[in-house]
Amino acid sequence: MNKKQYILWVFLMLTGWVAQGQDTAGPLTDSETDALDFGILASMETDAGVDAKKHALFQAIHDGDLATLKYLLSTGANARVKNSNGWTTLHYAVFKNWVEGVDALLDAGMNINEKGVHGWTALQIAVRARNAEMMQALIAANADIDAQDDHGMAAMHTAAKLEEIKAVRILIAAKADLDARTIYGYTPMHLAALYGKAAEIIEKLADAEADVDAGCRDGQTPMHFAATRADIGFAKALIDAGANVNAVNVEGVTPLDVAILKEQLAVVVLLEEHGALMGDAMTYEEIAANRVKVYREAGVLGQIGEALYYASGL
Repeated sequence: MNKKQYILWVFLMLTGWVAQGQDTAGPLTDSETDALDFGILASMETDAGVDAKKHALFQAIHDGDLATLKYLLSTGANARVKNSNGWTTLHYAVFKNWVEGVDALLDAGMNINEKGVHGWTALQIAVRARNAEMMQALIAANADIDAQDDHGMAAMHTAAKLEEIKAVRILIAAKADLDARTIYGYTPMHLAALYGKAAEIIEKLADAEADVDAGCRDGQTPMHFAATRADIGFAKALIDAGANVNAVNVEGVTPLDVAILKEQLAVVVLLEEHGALMGDAMTYEEIAANRVKVYREAGVLGQIGEALYYASGL
């Protein structure tokens, strides 16, 4: 692999790197869910200075003991306490998918939009827990559907990334912002194009009039991301929704350029059938220099960015 090929390889990797490594938190696997549960429970036993009522609140939620939870709240237990991991009683009740417990905590004055670890709200935890009933209960209780976490992810971003079609429908019905942007400028449509296993989320968002041509911080549109995929369904769904096949990012790269560089022949053919053209892009060295500048300024140069930096001799 010569220098130019290496720079090109790193450039292509960056498209996925920022989203996968820096911008979003991944779905909770079974082991991660178990670890989160264990961490909350373990902290009850190990937190320094934990009083009996705080321990008892978390234990009541863990046990699903509504009578005890209500009794503790009625006798002065502080519903807003957090364990050492930064989760409140409400977050834990949502995590346990316990609607009755959530109602009791809200009745006791718990802030439905309080943020915990990663800046997640109760609604964002419900989306990650894939619990539609809990989502609906929280929205009915006036949860902020567009609250953003530490990376700018709103509930709709998470639903789109995890391909939670029920969650997407619920959030669309609740008038969620379909074009909300993360700190890198990604909309839910970007994440659907990048992470999806099928094009259904793209179709739902497009039907609800989400912007199919939104550009992120470096100008990449959902079509640029779809052009990296072997499955042409993503690009086709965007084309059917009226996406611009000749959108250019800040380096002059078009979706066709991306598809060619990624060797996605089926996508190349599809794009060309719909009038896609190659862009008047920068040289790979110029692209490398620009990417390093953008991500260094954002404070997220990272390992791949550093590799690009040294490979390009900038």
